[in-house]
Amino acid sequence: MEEITDLHFCFLEQDSKKIDFEKFSEAYRAASYSVNPDGTGISGIMEAIRYDRTMYPGQHVLWFVTNLHGLGQAKTIKKIIESSEVLTRSVYEVHRLGPEDLWSAYRKNQERTLKFWQITPRTDVYSTHEVPLDSEQSVIVLRGSMIDLIYKYDRENPGYTETFPWFSKFLGSITDRAPGAYDLLLKQNPRDVKINSNRS
Repeated sequence: MEEITDLHFCFLEQDSKKIDFEKFSEAYRAASYSVNPDGTGISGIMEAIRYDRTMYPGQHVLWFVTNLHGLGQAKTIKKIIESSEVLTRSVYEVHRLGPEDLWSAYRKNQERTLKFWQITPRTDVYSTHEVPLDSEQSVIVLRGSMIDLIYKYDRENPGYTETFPWFSKFLGSITDRAPGAYDLLLKQNPRDVKINSNRS
């Protein structure tokens, strides 16, 4: 993977007792790494993208987000990189959460509601969709236009991002909620994208 793209690892702070982040990153020849303090992966990924855009403006037109399932997806990532000039949208599937998932989130919040002078937990308040990041769809492809839209929506809705338990729910739900997001998205598994290389 490190031979076709720059790697940035996002670690969860809670794993610091099990993993030496610096040694791990060096072993896989990562360009950089960050430590995610909130345990969701969201702030680490967004901070990594902000850092990249500040330190290397214009150098990376695509960002790939993956978990351990996706580390073997070099072929898919290479195909997308080689097609970056003609691929003008972000690429990932968005699924609406099923009734059981929605009910589970609702019930959890109701059961954990505290007394009237305390704060009601807000986890999953806005979770309606998710991007399945698993063995079937193991890579998410993000373009700058989608990231700009996400940043704008997050700035205009303070506290929104902090309600999500992990990145896949955050990205799926904000894609569905933010006006214009679907116009910037090719709703496919990156593995299945067909590129027409005939540019004439």
